[in-house]
Amino acid sequence: MRNILHYVNLNSIDPEYSVVKTWALNNVLFYGNISTESLKCKKGENYRVYRSKEEVPLRYHYDHENIGFPYILGNPGTIFASNDENYAIERNNNKSGQHGWDNMDPTMEAIFFAVGPSIRSNITLPPFQNIHLYNLFADLMEIPAAPNDGMSGVLDDLLVYPPRRENEFERYSVKPCENVTFESCDKSNPTISISESTGSLLSNDFSVCSISTGRLFLLYSRRINRIVGMEILVKEKGSYEGEVVTKMDGRIVGENCGEGGGNSTVPSLLPESSLKLTWTTFNSLSLVEKAIGKLAKSENTRIQIGFIYDTDGSTKSMFVSGFWCDGDGWRKESDYCKKEGDTKTESYVLPGPAIENFNCLGEETLLFDYRTSITDIENVTGLSLLPKSMPLSMRRRISLFLPSQTF
Repeated sequence: MRNILHYVNLNSIDPEYSVVKTWALNNVLFYGNISTESLKCKKGENYRVYRSKEEVPLRYHYDHENIGFPYILGNPGTIFASNDENYAIERNNNKSGQHGWDNMDPTMEAIFFAVGPSIRSNITLPPFQNIHLYNLFADLMEIPAAPNDGMSGVLDDLLVYPPRRENEFERYSVKPCENVTFESCDKSNPTISISESTGSLLSNDFSVCSISTGRLFLLYSRRINRIVGMEILVKEKGSYEGEVVTKMDGRIVGENCGEGGGNSTVPSLLPESSLKLTWTTFNSLSLVEKAIGKLAKSENTRIQIGFIYDTDGSTKSMFVSGFWCDGDGWRKESDYCKKEGDTKTESYVLPGPAIENFNCLGEETLLFDYRTSITDIENVTGLSLLPKSMPLSMRRRISLFLPSQTF
């Protein structure tokens, strides 16, 4: 439960609104053809306004057809009333608090206790979302779980005899692209070699192949003629290896590749396409750079970047994810951390080029809103972001992690 900090009377904003309100009181659906101009640029002081599912942060999972728009989501501590009469009623009825806000808010956390012959004694689990409890109950009753939003195996550490699990990521793979040539931004040094080095990125799509220059590891989809992901390595704090991703203006991604040239590479993919490696113009480019900059503050960080495409090939959104080790650092194979507790990860799915910053939020606030889990990114892209060699139990915990604050 959370104390009520703010009451928003929608009638005082616009008396013409027709409202469908959920029972939790912290969010509002509208019906009818209405204008949202009077709700624009409130800077997220008490609520966020979303006019389509493309504007909603991915981690909310508000992409179901039953979610209506426009949609107002109150900040933790904010509730809504549709008119003056209801406004007075809500103020009187909710003196003890309410619930139903963002589950990343600490006051929304619950406590889970378990005891029984199938439950291990005297253990403490790391935080988890309630959606994973259904699969635990199915395992305890030894019945098959129906399709659901949770992940099987997340709570296996709780069980005396956990079921054997198939590692679905064993099926993910990627082969090097064939017939790849490179065009250098530096015309005086046009020769660029192709490396056999690999990254952690894999795909469940057999049309996806890989390109590596040693500094940059790319995944390219021959089916849609698009780059779907790339991986870079931060060798030193604040510096990407080869200064990758310094140019993303709708034409090239490169290493110090400016309008007047540079010393970088632009792959051309043949015979599938004579197109150079291009990225869609991104209105949130400064936000992308800020996210990368935050992740590049740690040494030996693997940073993965890619696009999420619509069915017509247009860009819906962009993901940025970082994975690094504190404490004792990486294993000698440099695939994952020596100690699971030293593992740090932070991920974002940022809005696409057509999405307006309707709430006029600052960059730090936008990054906070658009943080998500590695699992969410993997589910919408069909990619695997974590190393294939990572133990499955560790992968589950790391891929579901959501920081309560950005690093």
